[in-house]
Amino acid sequence: MRSSFYRVVLEDSASRQWEFVYRLLDLPVVEQFRTVTRRAIQAGGAPSGTHFLRPSTPEQVRHILNEMQALIAQINDIGIVDMPCEPITLESVNQAILNQLHRLFHAFEECCSEPKIQTFPALLAAQSRDPAGFRRTRSHLNSLNILIHQAEHGLKSMNDLGWQFFGFHFSEQERVQLQQEDYALMTAQVKAGDLLLCYGTAGKSLYTCFLDDDMAVVEHGEVRQQTTVSSGVLAAFPSAAAAADGPRHEREQYQHYLAWCRRNSVERYGHDYLSPSFRFGNIKLGQMDNAPTWDEMAAIIEAQPRVVTVQIDDCIWNEGHLAQWQ
Repeated sequence: MRSSFYRVVLEDSASRQWEFVYRLLDLPVVEQFRTVTRRAIQAGGAPSGTHFLRPSTPEQVRHILNEMQALIAQINDIGIVDMPCEPITLESVNQAILNQLHRLFHAFEECCSEPKIQTFPALLAAQSRDPAGFRRTRSHLNSLNILIHQAEHGLKSMNDLGWQFFGFHFSEQERVQLQQEDYALMTAQVKAGDLLLCYGTAGKSLYTCFLDDDMAVVEHGEVRQQTTVSSGVLAAFPSAAAAADGPRHEREQYQHYLAWCRRNSVERYGHDYLSPSFRFGNIKLGQMDNAPTWDEMAAIIEAQPRVVTVQIDDCIWNEGHLAQWQ
């Protein structure tokens, strides 16, 4: 594969811009990423689901929980899905509550897929009776799912300052199958300025179930490993200490993960956790030269900018303009 690059420009409300340029790796899976991203841009897609994560303060986590509470109230007002009504506060929230909310999102999202929705008469009737309410419910649940992940990150990052990142995908999503050899590229060892392939899958992987100690997902047959390549990316910025600790952390986490799988006998539910497809981490797509410092990246994320340009080689998406080819 010829030399290839990926470029992202962020812009905040004060028109300040930041440019990130990555050298893409010469790998078959990266070529697949190039293909689906170019096709998404050519099909008129735009960056979607943009999120920014950095070490959180208690006030920021409270804000996320308040947003979750407001979305839950809106979902209940529509009346298609019943959500728990108990207040979610910094003092009361725990992983079990977040797991329960995530399972409700996951169950609804899977039931909505065609042709599966045809097997759920009540859901099909609700879609027919109130199509606008059905669409709002699905949109609210997808937004709630993002907030759940932000809350999980926020609760952990109040004590762990090792990671910052931003991510997004193109709204015109095409997916191609990961090959068996691609799983060997998954790694939890990340350096500042690495561009990673996003998980891009609705539901939890077995490793995420381990992190959340969520056996209910395993028992209900709801584990969803990453199986595809999409246009979704994560721009990772671990601290210098976290990056240096990466190899040791990955080894120790893998041992804890295997012990959890053995202790809970996950193979009884059809999961060969020693197979390559159950490896954890992300696939590295590229590397940035002269990555921002930790403090510089914190300031960028704090500004909550939007994506205004994405370029992959000669294919460009610009906010407010049609795709271009140089």
